[in-house]
Amino acid sequence: MKKKKTMKKKKTKTKTKTKTKNKNNKKTKKKRPHSAWKSRSRKRSTPRRITPPRRKAHARKLTLPSLLEQSGTAVSFIAGTDGLSAHAKAGADALTKEYGNKIVLTSGRRTVAEQANAMAGNVVKNRKWIEQTYAPSSERNELQKWIDDNPTATTQAQIAAGLELVMETWTDSQLRKITYHTTGDAFDIQPVAGEDGEKIKTSIGKLKDLRKFLEKEGGLSIWHLEFN
Repeated sequence: MKKKKTMKKKKTKTKTKTKTKNKNNKKTKKKRPHSAWKSRSRKRSTPRRITPPRRKAHARKLTLPSLLEQSGTAVSFIAGTDGLSAHAKAGADALTKEYGNKIVLTSGRRTVAEQANAMAGNVVKNRKWIEQTYAPSSERNELQKWIDDNPTATTQAQIAAGLELVMETWTDSQLRKITYHTTGDAFDIQPVAGEDGEKIKTSIGKLKDLRKFLEKEGGLSIWHLEFN
């Protein structure tokens, strides 16, 4: 009987050893990384809806002179003084310094293409606009002759292309017989009404190197300033 008891005791010892081993194994067992659990997750029955990224809105390039000439009124955003000659820039700076945001530049220096486009916007409405607007000169006559010789050119784009061909070989002195914008010696500002407008006009008249000041140009309500 004594022998049987001892055997039972031995069996219990081995059981306790295996229990402790299992406990140790549980403690040392490494946890799987989060990504591993994700890979084993069940596939969705319905696929996820992927929303495409929003496209950035690109600002449309607007040619200021064409907008200005077509509308018949000044366009109310700042054109800036980049490209203006020293005298014209000095005049614009003097006005903005004295009157601040009351001075809105609507047109500054123009390329030949921009000038052609600006004129074409008016020629579409009146095919004698060039002859009726600019002072007599061989350059004015050359532009008007192209209009008269090309009656099938009726859209602004067609007329602008033709006028640009005429002017692209001109010198600066020839271009000035039509406009001072192409050489950077002119800018336009939005007209100002009331007492403030009268004060600004007085200040414009006192600007150094001012050649000409017009309150209307080609029948349009624009304050146009030219400098020597």
